[in-house]
Amino acid sequence: MYDESHLSTGHSRSLFALLAVAIILALTLGKPLLEELGIPYSSPGGALVWRFHLSSYVILLAVGIAILRTANPGLYVVRRFSDQPLLMAYLVVVVLTATILLRNGPSGLAYIVDALIMPALLALLLVEIAPRDRARLFVLVMLLILANSVIAVGEAAMRIRLIEFPIDMDNPFRATALLGHPLNNALITTPAILFAAGFGRLPIGRLALVLLFAAAMLAFGGRAAAAASSGFLLLLLVSSAFGHLRRGTMPLQNLIAIPLALLIVPMVVTTLWFTPGLAARLQEKLFFDPSAQTRVNVFKLFDVATTKELYFGVSGRTVADLTEFIPYLNTIENFWVFLILQMGVVMFVPFALALACFLLHLFRRTTLIGRFAIVVFMLVASTNNSLTSKTAALSVLAVLVLCAPDYERWLEARRHAAEPRDLAHGAT
Repeated sequence: MYDESHLSTGHSRSLFALLAVAIILALTLGKPLLEELGIPYSSPGGALVWRFHLSSYVILLAVGIAILRTANPGLYVVRRFSDQPLLMAYLVVVVLTATILLRNGPSGLAYIVDALIMPALLALLLVEIAPRDRARLFVLVMLLILANSVIAVGEAAMRIRLIEFPIDMDNPFRATALLGHPLNNALITTPAILFAAGFGRLPIGRLALVLLFAAAMLAFGGRAAAAASSGFLLLLLVSSAFGHLRRGTMPLQNLIAIPLALLIVPMVVTTLWFTPGLAARLQEKLFFDPSAQTRVNVFKLFDVATTKELYFGVSGRTVADLTEFIPYLNTIENFWVFLILQMGVVMFVPFALALACFLLHLFRRTTLIGRFAIVVFMLVASTNNSLTSKTAALSVLAVLVLCAPDYERWLEARRHAAEPRDLAHGAT
């Protein structure tokens, strides 16, 4: 693990403040809101400077401060390669990929910076701040996702959107909340539901959070996200329960939570299912429909692309043209297929290996829940095109899984501090 003994309080707090601002901007200023504010973030035209999210500029500022503090940029890079080789390998490959893709014009550069480079820079900066500040960042991200979920449930209940969305999502109605596209919202909520189930002192509070996040996923219409999250959540709970039973350390709160969940969850599901109008929408989302068919048809793009296009990639405009040869394929709902077509096999193979290095870096530095979150996140991401757009989803995942161990240690410290008080109260 990275040595944190050299961290100064002032440096940690300044980086913490910048990262907190970046996270707030990323999770509140979605594409629709930026467009309403007059910022041409995704629409055609406008200067290149507006193509990058405001949060990216804040993160780059934080990186500049971290480098200047060493007074030797070369030494900073060498230290990072020594301490975090997998992360640096990913960052180098992605930067090279972005440089090569400039041959197709600067349109894809902002996507690579916002969606793929910023998560790595966040991971680099997180080792520069104190553990307690990392725990605070974890809480901040969870609170922002909670607020986004509350808005989504409210939108679905009232069938009114807080921010107008340019694409028709009314048949059936799908919430867009703060972040815009429903599938992007569902992808960001996916790891949060696992952390909500695993962290916290009160079983009632954890159960309420899980149910709220699950309701938000239904509001977003994220079937894959809801199914994958439910499956991995069940697997996580069973694994944790067996572990506690084997060690004979089953906490009292878990003994209370299990029968409570078995009682409440079926009641909630039954109530939702028989609510007028909602049952039909849920049943429609649970089964195979034209939206699911597009996820199958997308692989036919490899049949219409030429050998040269498959090996060396094409521009985003050409990818869009290829979809016109496939019936009922309006969008590419698979980010692996999109990246293979845009990068080409020659460039995609090193990129995929680099992405695996980044995920392995996260996997090694997080908790059991964090590892489950990484797996379910990538499974859900593979069923849609969220990671082929300018999104903070991978950045959110990086912050949650890297800050989760510090938040867990903070919770343990609070539990241990509370035990003497509980014993003293019982003695009196």
